[in-house]
Amino acid sequence: MRRIPIQALALTLALLLLGALPAAAQSLPSKKEMTSSVERACRQLSLAGEGSPPFHLVARLHYEGNAGPVDGVYELLWASRGRFREVFRLGPIAEVTVALDTKRYIARNTPFASSEQLGFASLMNLPVAVSPRTGREVKKVYQWMVGSSLLPCADVEDVYQNRRICVDPETGEMAFDGFNASSVDGRVTFEASDFITLDTARFPRRLVKKGAHETLEVTVDVLRRASRFADDVFSPPTGAKEYDWCPHPVIHPTELLPPENVLRELHARIESEGSYRPGPPAPAQWAYSLIISADGRVEQSVPLYGVDRVIDAAFEHYFKTQRFPTRTCGDKPIGYEMNFQLDVNALDRGSYLF
Repeated sequence: MRRIPIQALALTLALLLLGALPAAAQSLPSKKEMTSSVERACRQLSLAGEGSPPFHLVARLHYEGNAGPVDGVYELLWASRGRFREVFRLGPIAEVTVALDTKRYIARNTPFASSEQLGFASLMNLPVAVSPRTGREVKKVYQWMVGSSLLPCADVEDVYQNRRICVDPETGEMAFDGFNASSVDGRVTFEASDFITLDTARFPRRLVKKGAHETLEVTVDVLRRASRFADDVFSPPTGAKEYDWCPHPVIHPTELLPPENVLRELHARIESEGSYRPGPPAPAQWAYSLIISADGRVEQSVPLYGVDRVIDAAFEHYFKTQRFPTRTCGDKPIGYEMNFQLDVNALDRGSYLF
């Protein structure tokens, strides 16, 4: 019997094993190539952007916060940035919004858009998408497992620490986006995965954001082109309030003064107690939902995290003395809703968020 040299057998096995490796494991793009891939991938992340085709999206929602876990559903029938119907339900919270170019009709069972709803809207970048950030600097290129696939990935420059973007090695399309960053309340993680393509856009079937005090999860069940919508889809909901609106308001910034009266109250507690941290279930930020009138004045404010009568009174006084940025649609000033936050943990550093 003919003998095969051990060296030849070892070489044959090595070649066979090499051929069995995934294509992505055999080569790693250069930093220049990966920069180009990341740029192309990021430009795809605008499902509801200017000029995007009509679509229908349905997703399951899961939220975990101080009150425990709740589930819900999100549906968006989107004809354009100025014409859509949005349905948001999460536990007891329900809201239906119809936008018709210059008007927005909202039927909700809460006085304001809830913090949970605003959080999910930011996470999904819907119903009116903020343009994706481009021109990111690629700091490092490597391979990383996404599900069962070994993909080319990059650490990129970002306001969040440890931002990772992975692309499909064959198409260069977005395959994973995420970060693992620190915040005043601890770690914040974000993952977008299992991307699907709709025309030229990419959107994740799975979105997860976890912080010290809440977890938001989105699972997309339906995402498809819509050739037409039923005649009544964009009819104002029953009992809805009408608001002036446009998809591209011009924002006129103003200079907000620091909330000195609020800071004095909080510093007084720090001095008397040695430190100040809102006890459970409140997080380390004081947050309020505000309704801003067309002239920039606060019409109404509601605390998002618990109630502290002294601090709330100080905030209420502060809001009454300030003019917030105004917005206009064409020549017409419009009111709007916003969230206002002040970072308690940054007080001893002389800084705050608002």
